[in-house]
Amino acid sequence: MRRFALVLTALLLGAAAPAAADLVPVVLDGWFDDWGAVTPLATDPAGDGGSSGIDFGALWAANDQDWLFLRFETGADVQPDEQQDIRLYLDTDMDANTGLAFGGIGADLVWNLGQRDGTFYPGGATAVGHPDLGLQVGPTVSSTEFELALARAAVPANGRLLFPGSTVRFVLRDGAGGGDVTAPVTYTFSAGTLATPSLDLGRADPAHLRLATWNVQNDGLFDGGAAEAAQGRMLEVMDPDILVLNEVWNHSAGEVRALIEQHLP
Repeated sequence: MRRFALVLTALLLGAAAPAAADLVPVVLDGWFDDWGAVTPLATDPAGDGGSSGIDFGALWAANDQDWLFLRFETGADVQPDEQQDIRLYLDTDMDANTGLAFGGIGADLVWNLGQRDGTFYPGGATAVGHPDLGLQVGPTVSSTEFELALARAAVPANGRLLFPGSTVRFVLRDGAGGGDVTAPVTYTFSAGTLATPSLDLGRADPAHLRLATWNVQNDGLFDGGAAEAAQGRMLEVMDPDILVLNEVWNHSAGEVRALIEQHLP
């Protein structure tokens, strides 16, 4: 019987200790152990929250060669992507006269976490989404603390880099009635490069079973062409014993089995 593979992101991307004093390999996994060596940039005063109950606390920032990482406390248990009006105002060119004026900065990006959308302002106001920014947010369930990552090489619109310089500043705002607003926080990127760790996907014990769960996004397993070729490579690397597929809406179990067996005969 063909063996199918266990690939668990939490195991492969587990938090690592800082590999250099000035760079931090943060992993957005809903845990904050990897921030242990990072000192908060600022702490917003307690007791100034609004009707939502959100009362911002400590604010952190870190980076590696590819990402800007931000971490913040909300003081209330909220969903990261709905049922709240938390907004991030990010001034990436350090010019208060460009972008959207708010909180003493000129925000080149405004991201509304609860609405899952944003606006990029250099060269005019342009609506942007997660993929335009490389944006990641964790945890994906309700919490009182969150971390997010933005791709340093992102070009959201009009050929303009999201991060044209080495220093940024940001403001967090709760848009609910009387909502909390932090003071501007400034962060300068640390220089350098962190080595990318190699991951051994071999089996430590051939007797172990490997489980993979895969959301193929709206029958994406049947997209064909380059997408199917890429999926085949992923399946060969995963080599699962048990494979759980999500979002196969319009194809039968037999069709799925036949397609998988093309890649894993």
